[in-house]
Amino acid sequence: MRLRKRVNDYYDAEYVGNITIGTPDQFFEVIMDTGSANLWVPDTTCNGGASNPCSNKHKFVSSKSTSYAKNATSIGSYFKGDVIDGILGLAFQSLAVDNVKPPFIEAIDQRIMEIKCEALGTKKCPRTSRKE
Repeated sequence: MRLRKRVNDYYDAEYVGNITIGTPDQFFEVIMDTGSANLWVPDTTCNGGASNPCSNKHKFVSSKSTSYAKNATSIGSYFKGDVIDGILGLAFQSLAVDNVKPPFIEAIDQRIMEIKCEALGTKKCPRTSRKE
């Protein structure tokens, strides 16, 4: 997963950004949500006719991704009318559905992303649970 551009701030109520998922990259616009810990985007199996919560959204095509791993969890239809494709949960693993590692933590562990101590307003970085 890669963040593709800066995050847009909508009056401190909603933060939206573009990410890529899979290999090769597939693009999605997601809400950056600090109250959840999972990544939710629709895939090509999301359907439902006129009531389809996935209509007019980018859909993940698993058959085109060499890095795909199946996770058969559904999000429901509450974001049907929203213009975004999904949700990127930024919370801790204790809030994750099925206790999966949150994508933000996975990105840090894979050293795709790093946390700058200055951004946290501290001179000393917090300890992590991973072994260095």
